[in-house]
Amino acid sequence: FTTNKTGSASLLNADAASRNSDAVETEAFGMHVSPNPATTMAVVRLTGLGTEPVSLRLLDLTGRVVREQTIRPESSTESVRLTFENMPGGLYLLQLSSGQQARTLKLLVSR
Repeated sequence: FTTNKTGSASLLNADAASRNSDAVETEAFGMHVSPNPATTMAVVRLTGLGTEPVSLRLLDLTGRVVREQTIRPESSTESVRLTFENMPGGLYLLQLSSGQQARTLKLLVSR
């Protein structure tokens, strides 16, 4: 809070305060899967990536890792093609993690 000449209090602008701090901000990454539901394949579009390797995991609903891939980003946006041949249809979880950040999406594979 700051107080003006009349004695009333007002909030500081949080954005201005954060720009003046020494804290390092990290941009959150995102993930989009298409098509969803999928039959034989899907494309995962990753955005907001940094330079750290990213782990992409496909899990069944029991938590078992069905597929795992490490991606070393060459740019802030990457696309990864996933194939689902020889996999039973059903609901899966797609996890993306890097450092302290993680995202999870539901993916339906239909047969």
